Amino acid sequence: MKHKTLLLALCAAAQAHAQTAPPDLFLRELSRCDRSFFEQLGAHRSELSAVAPLRFLGTSAAFKVPEPAHRTRSRVMFEQPVAVNGVTVLGYFDEVLDIPNGMTSYAWGYLLAGTVEAATAQLRPLVWDPMRLRQEDGVYVRSEVWTHDKPNAGWVRTKTESGMPPRGTVERVLLIEPYDGEDRFIRFGCAIQGNITDPLLRDIRPDLRD
Repeated sequence: MKHKTLLLALCAAAQAHAQTAPPDLFLRELSRCDRSFFEQLGAHRSELSAVAPLRFLGTSAAFKVPEPAHRTRSRVMFEQPVAVNGVTVLGYFDEVLDIPNGMTSYAWGYLLAGTVEAATAQLRPLVWDPMRLRQEDGVYVRSEVWTHDKPNAGWVRTKTESGMPPRGTVERVLLIEPYDGEDRFIRFGCAIQGNITDPLLRDIRPDLRD
């Protein structure tokens, strides 16, 4: 077959990883919003190369989008959609934006068919730490905060406020949200924003070059 479906690729990758690993392995890993997602993609690059273009850095990988700084070119649609827990995964987005006060925002994740409410209900069992998912203005969010002056505290599980994060901090959030200006899909993914240092970025996003 010229192209595997995403489902076959994920199943093959999961089986290669462990006999008991589920086909939704990559959605589970994404929901952690840490480096494990990119490491899993890198570990199974051969199975996933038919799903969408990949880019690599060391042992990590990510689906390659045309232009991360461009709103509509910061996404790639998969060769074949796949149903995971009743939700159809259509593609992947990967964005980087400058925000006020010298801060930066990185966001990455899946494009899903359907509504935010329906997707959240179906996917909640697959989400890491699902009890902290909360609803705010039509968006489901789970958040942590890193404070540069308190590195030993690590990522503190706390509710973040809307607007810009305080200086000297970085917010990390899992978001299930509408895609602005689109009605074909919603977003299930992660974002970090604030005063992001190079070491912190490399730790969370090992797929990115210096």
